[in-house]
Amino acid sequence: MHIDDNTLEKFQNNQMDTNDMIAFLEHLDKCDYCMEQMLDRETTDSPIAPPDYLKDQILARSSSLDVKAEKSVSETSHRMRLFYEGLHTAVGVLAALFLLFCIGQTDFASFGARQSSVPVQVQPLELSGHLREFSRNINEGLSNSSAAIRNYLNDISNKIAIGGK
Repeated sequence: MHIDDNTLEKFQNNQMDTNDMIAFLEHLDKCDYCMEQMLDRETTDSPIAPPDYLKDQILARSSSLDVKAEKSVSETSHRMRLFYEGLHTAVGVLAALFLLFCIGQTDFASFGARQSSVPVQVQPLELSGHLREFSRNINEGLSNSSAAIRNYLNDISNKIAIGGK
């Protein structure tokens, strides 16, 4: 059994007692038809109408200088965020390309990697002497730094194992 118009009107006017309210809400929870009827009635019966002057007041306010200034600041802020994000992306891509270039010139066999039975022919890119030297210096610096870190970690682990001596 569905809810009648009289009960819906009592609900909207807040004239129900507690038991009737609980029964009404439980029925709405179970019955989609009554829920749709109540929602349709709510949307068609608008108890509060906007004042006549509201539209003119909103249009006047939207054309005021402070609202226009706030909008332009917001748009500029959005453009600056996009610019900085693009700049970060470009710097990241350039750094990745630089690292790929440096790693491409690295001879990984010298780092103690396993040698395969089939020799691999690596063709280095043709570089000027200055770039080749720069790349070699970076590789040596990375190798020396990793060796220093390895020695430092060995020292710490030995001191922990011996008991701080």
